[in-house]
Amino acid sequence: MPGLELTNLLASYGTVVLVLGCFGLLLAIALPSLVPAWKERLFSSYGLWLAFLLAAAASAVTLYYSEVLGQAPCALCWVQRVFLYPQVVILLIAAIIRDQRAALYSIALSALGALVALYHHYIQMGGLDFLPCPASGNPIDCAEPTFVMWGFVTFPFMSFALFLFLILLMVYLRTIWRKFHTGGGA
Repeated sequence: MPGLELTNLLASYGTVVLVLGCFGLLLAIALPSLVPAWKERLFSSYGLWLAFLLAAAASAVTLYYSEVLGQAPCALCWVQRVFLYPQVVILLIAAIIRDQRAALYSIALSALGALVALYHHYIQMGGLDFLPCPASGNPIDCAEPTFVMWGFVTFPFMSFALFLFLILLMVYLRTIWRKFHTGGGA
C-alpha cells in the first residue's frame, strides 16, 4: 500500500517524541523548581489545547490507518479507541471554556486506555495471553503485530505512549493550576 511505510515511519517518530515528552513531564513534576515560571504559565494557559490537539491528531491517524490505508483494527485496538475518541470532545470543550476539571476525566480515560494498550503491546511482543483476544469473528488477531519499528514501536505502543503522555500532562497541569490557585505562582 503506497504511503503505509511512510506513515508507519512518521507515526513511529511521533511516538518517540511522545516518549521523550513523557520524560520531560516526569522531570517537571518531580523537580518543579527546574521549570521557569513563564513555561508554567504557558502550560497553564495552553496545556488543554495541547492535549486536545494530540487526541485529535491521534484519532485522525487511527482513522487514516483504517479508512484510507485499509489497516483494519483488531478488537483490542477498538477498545483503545473507545478511551481516546471521547477525549477529543471533552478536551476541546474544556480548552474553550477553560474547565480544569476535564483533567480528571482525561486521566481516567487515559489510564484505562494505557492498561489495555500495555497488555496489547505485551501480547504482541510475545507475552502470554492472560485474556483471550476479544476478536469474536474479527479476522484480525490481537496478538499479531501489524508492524514493529525499531524492535519496540507497535500500534499498541503508540497508543500507550499517547495515553501516558496525556496522563502526565494532566497531572502536571493540575500541579501548576493548584500552585497558581494557592498563590504560589509568579
